Amino acid sequence: MTHKRNKNCVSLVGNELFVSHGGGWQFVGQLDTKFPSLVSPMVNLLRGVFITCDIPMKQFILKLDEDQAPNRFVIANLDETHLFIQSWALKFVQDKLEELYEENYYQPEY
Repeated sequence: MTHKRNKNCVSLVGNELFVSHGGGWQFVGQLDTKFPSLVSPMVNLLRGVFITCDIPMKQFILKLDEDQAPNRFVIANLDETHLFIQSWALKFVQDKLEELYEENYYQPEY
């Protein structure tokens, strides 16, 4: 899993999510309906973390999000390998991934 922290901004117009890229804006996806209070005709700015990961890891993160109801943290499920999550959840996700790794890591004894 990688996450990008940069000076790009994320903006909502209605329920469409845009990311700034060097002076322009790029459409990245639709806002998940779990956050209806964020959907409005006005422009909203969100602070979050853009995550790139493989499909199984993304499914693990989405399951974590589902288990956290009503404090869900996935803002946008962008495509097969990208998520936009709330900033506070990054440490939580990293801790859960570490737990998963420790549970499934095999080190043979010699």
